[in-house]
Amino acid sequence: MPVGAPTPQQQAAAALAPILRIAPRTMVTRIDTAHTLSQLPRTAAMAWAGDLEPYRVSVITRAARGSNRSGWASSRPGCITGTSGSCPARG
Repeated sequence: MPVGAPTPQQQAAAALAPILRIAPRTMVTRIDTAHTLSQLPRTAAMAWAGDLEPYRVSVITRAARGSNRSGWASSRPGCITGTSGSCPARG
């Protein structure tokens, strides 16, 4: 992709944001959240069932994106999905 060219998320956000009457940057965040949720099926199911508020979904997906970059959460799936109690301290 050429330098300065918009990413696919930015292009989708530019098309969808005016329809939903939100800022394009907000739409990019929502697209990123949806993409991350597709990799967290239990969290996605809880969100669709109404068991997780949108704020909690955003916190979980942000943690999953940040943790998966370092590889920390991949070995501790309960830390992301909340299925195994408390998450051990990083360290």
